[in-house]
Amino acid sequence: MRNALHYTERGFVRLVIGSGEFRVEDSGSGIPFEQHEQIFQPFVRGTQARGDGLGLGLSLVKRICSKQGWTISVQNLPGGGACFSVTLKSVV
Repeated sequence: MRNALHYTERGFVRLVIGSGEFRVEDSGSGIPFEQHEQIFQPFVRGTQARGDGLGLGLSLVKRICSKQGWTISVQNLPGGGACFSVTLKSVV
């Protein structure tokens, strides 16, 4: 949520909670497709990075997801912006 708020000057940031997943969507600048994998690496910041961040937030989220057996993915939204989806492991 913090990243979405940080990179979205106008429009929206929303948290969508579903069955077994949640998504953070924004109307910001989006993430170039060629950066979708590397954006989860430590010390990587978006091309339009602002502020004092170190580029650790998404890498930490990815590590937490891996430890919990969850997955995280990113895609660009059709009208602009990005969507980060976390799929939780199913509990049997």
